Amino acid sequence: MIKLFTVLSCIGLGMLLRKIKQLPKDLYLKLNRVLIRFFIPALIILHIPETVFTKTHIWPIVSSWVVFCGSLFFFFMIGKCMSIDRKSLGGLTVTAGIGSISFVGFPFFEMFYGTEGLKIGIIISTLGTFVICVTAGVLVSSWFAAKQPSSKSIILPILKFPPFIAFVVAVVLNLNLYEHPEWLRDILVLINSIFPFLALITIGLAINFSFKELKDKNLLLGLSYKLFVAPILVFLFFYVLVGKMNLTSNVCIMAAGIGSMNTIAIVAMELGLNPNLCSKMVGIGIPLSIPLLFIINFLLGI
Repeated sequence: MIKLFTVLSCIGLGMLLRKIKQLPKDLYLKLNRVLIRFFIPALIILHIPETVFTKTHIWPIVSSWVVFCGSLFFFFMIGKCMSIDRKSLGGLTVTAGIGSISFVGFPFFEMFYGTEGLKIGIIISTLGTFVICVTAGVLVSSWFAAKQPSSKSIILPILKFPPFIAFVVAVVLNLNLYEHPEWLRDILVLINSIFPFLALITIGLAINFSFKELKDKNLLLGLSYKLFVAPILVFLFFYVLVGKMNLTSNVCIMAAGIGSMNTIAIVAMELGLNPNLCSKMVGIGIPLSIPLLFIINFLLGI
């Protein structure tokens, strides 16, 4: 109950701060940049260098592709059966296929599964969803928007992305059997303790939810896949194909049910896909996914 109270309090504080007119309207975007450029890289440097990698760590990456490829197939079939304009269909495909793992997922993974759960979440985010976002996400968005992406436009964002740079550094340190000196570990642990609260407040700042919006059939289709079909798909992947349910599978299933990634929504909008629909997938999908995470965690624990 204390953890639930903390989560709701931080999100509620963010929603209250959103109503203060003196604060900039784009405050959540500025905090997002701080999280991306400082806090998330610090988390990666804290946990990855001393992680013992095994074959099971491939599954978090594969599960991210399962969600994205499932979205491609789901909305391809929807497009065959229903009359949805091309740009809306493209926006739904990419936003429903990629979740906001770092901002939303990290604090919940750590809350439910501790440090080991957070490590798995970092792998899902860094090598899974972000790589999909700047490669397949850009390609699919460009195709639906009838634009041709260049290899430079795909590769450069990956190489410049601070969490990816931190991950590469952390992997090199890991391969060299590096161990943090005590003073550095203390600093990184302090940063790590601040991150969940700041991330949850940022989510609260970004929430712009109205039940009236749910009358949009296209939005309902996108949310249905992102919040319900995707986690079921990942559950079946682990239960049927992998044949093993454990900590890794639980984190991956939970990650599949997290609302849409803000970055892919921005990419999709900039390429000319339906901006209103893409922004709603993030603004409504994220708050709806938060209670769903508690439900998924409860069901996985039965």
